[in-house]
Amino acid sequence: MESIVEQRNLNIDGNNIATCIMQNDFLLETFEDNTLLRQQFVKRFQNQCDSVVLVASKNDYYSYFVFEPNVGGNGTFSLMCGNGLKAAVSMIPKSQVKIKTPAGMFMAKKSGFDNEIFVGKFVCGNAARQRFMKSTGQKVLLNTVKQQFAQNGITYKVDVCLGYNAESSLFIGEPHLAVYFLDPLPIIEMVAIAKKISILIRNSDLFTEEVNVTFVSFKSLIDNMCTLAACTFERNLGNNPDVALTGSCGTGAMAASNYFYKHALKKRQTEMKFLLDFPKATLKVSIRKGTTVIFGDTSYESF
Repeated sequence: MESIVEQRNLNIDGNNIATCIMQNDFLLETFEDNTLLRQQFVKRFQNQCDSVVLVASKNDYYSYFVFEPNVGGNGTFSLMCGNGLKAAVSMIPKSQVKIKTPAGMFMAKKSGFDNEIFVGKFVCGNAARQRFMKSTGQKVLLNTVKQQFAQNGITYKVDVCLGYNAESSLFIGEPHLAVYFLDPLPIIEMVAIAKKISILIRNSDLFTEEVNVTFVSFKSLIDNMCTLAACTFERNLGNNPDVALTGSCGTGAMAASNYFYKHALKKRQTEMKFLLDFPKATLKVSIRKGTTVIFGDTSYESF
């Protein structure tokens, strides 16, 4: 799928600013002092772009923040943003770098136009669920729930994977939910269906909190390359599915890939590569011996 992107001509005097030419609109800025970050963001960036990525240089790593101006009344910080990490890496003048996010430390490297973000091993299974429940006090329900949703007289069967740490969902970043259509669907049809049922899923009693929801459908499998159709609805963006649908989602791509790797493949591969066709971009993910990597071209223009 051809990537559809939009560049916003934002320029603020005296700052190192770049717009990222990628799946979502990002404004990138380097900074030295993170005092009163929220006040800075709200005052200067609200309603101008989807997200603001700030990167500060430390001794042996870069400190990284993503602020989403259009979420809620005053915007919100993200624990981790897969696309934002790629955007930040594109701006850092190093071939390999450690990036510290609120969700933890990640390793990133660049090779030509490919930026690889090593996310690490997924935390799965009962032991992880028990640790999560003990540390947060939140009750995590079943790993996988089979659901059926009827729309316009047609019944769609889906697998729903729950919460932070259930198998096939993420233990890092924002809570993510993977919804897998058991029957293959074209991306346009899947988006139309997902808009109708996303509110039902997000408001159901399957979860203890609102989460990001990524819908995924199988397209093709050739050797160790799997192509999936996907779309993500962002948390806290309200119940209007047209507003909540994002152009692409790096973290959602990883959650969807991990779901398919854990549950849908008949034969486990040492390395599996995924192409995820989102409404506005195709994202690339690979799983290598349990370690998940999001990679691909990220370009930007600076002023």
